[in-house]
Amino acid sequence: MQSLLQQQKNPNVRDCILKLTSSLYLYLQGCFIDFYERQATRSRSEQLTADFFGLAESNCLHHKDIGWYAEQLCLSPKYLANVIKNTTGRPAGAWLDDLVLLQAKTLLTTSRLTIQQIADRLGFKNQSHFGTFFRRAVGVSPKNYRTNVTVPTAS
Repeated sequence: MQSLLQQQKNPNVRDCILKLTSSLYLYLQGCFIDFYERQATRSRSEQLTADFFGLAESNCLHHKDIGWYAEQLCLSPKYLANVIKNTTGRPAGAWLDDLVLLQAKTLLTTSRLTIQQIADRLGFKNQSHFGTFFRRAVGVSPKNYRTNVTVPTAS
């Protein structure tokens, strides 16, 4: 895709790649949800984990606190956190951060939005909070990530 972007003079190519990348993201989200829904025999913990992921997929940009998810599932935050940790091996907050980070990387590499606009879209209080979150997770600033990321090409 990177070489396609560099070779093309057509300004619509970038928008097409953005739409394709967004479509791929939605497809992968669906696969992830289907994986949890296809489990024929689920324990209570597995069902709660699947319910958490279902909520997180559509709400992680507006609700980054496990308390909100626990309230939606009529559970205590501590109980939900323990269930997610025991079922997946990772804390619920790490899953929420990963979902937001995936959105951030997608927007940084495929959109023409400013970093401030991306921070707003992802539900951060300001660009500084977004930058700190992104830098901790990725190791570089959003600006450097956008500048230096290379889109993998098909071999």
